[in-house]
Amino acid sequence: MVGLALVFGFTLAFVSSMAPTGPISLLVIERGLSRRYREGRGIAAGAALAEGLYAALGAFGVSALFVRFPSIELGARVASVVILVVLGVRFVRYRAKLPSFEVGVEVAGGDTTRAPASSQHPARSFALGLSIALANPVLVVAWSTTIALLLSLGQLRFDVADRIAFAAAVPFGITMWFTLLLGLLRRREGQVTVQIAQRILQGAGVLILATAAFFAASIVMKALGS
Repeated sequence: MVGLALVFGFTLAFVSSMAPTGPISLLVIERGLSRRYREGRGIAAGAALAEGLYAALGAFGVSALFVRFPSIELGARVASVVILVVLGVRFVRYRAKLPSFEVGVEVAGGDTTRAPASSQHPARSFALGLSIALANPVLVVAWSTTIALLLSLGQLRFDVADRIAFAAAVPFGITMWFTLLLGLLRRREGQVTVQIAQRILQGAGVLILATAAFFAASIVMKALGS
């Protein structure tokens, strides 16, 4: 059943990454709209590795720690709210800028084209995506819940090898989606103006802040009710 586990892990990760509302998705989109495609791929790869780790932890039932030690879950949720607020403010204040360019490169016919310069080293982009995703350990709960639903609805049983295969496929599914997304943005870059990009990201920032407010309220209500 290892093959089936690989397919499920890849597919679920690919599909779950499509929603353009998470912080990683918005950062990748922002890099794509700014024509910093290499940075976008680095952020996606870092986040994919972190999600693969959390998928592995979820597959092996580490989320049970949250049930046994509620303070760990509380700390994780508070950290997630802080991250959402910081990113939400960043996107609300986003101002579209024309990308900077490197020195022109001569092409056939004597024309000179200029490619956008990347202002961030690939390793830093990778570390950014990795750190943001790692700072959201609630993903363990999300993946363990997803796996539990998959096994129950499909009446499946995953052994150790199947769980490892499932978790190993998750980073590839996430990376594949963002690679396709950046490729699409690159092909359509002339059709997306900086003003449209600014409005999209600012609107997404408002949505992130609303999400942060919802989670913060749920934390307070749970604390008052306990």
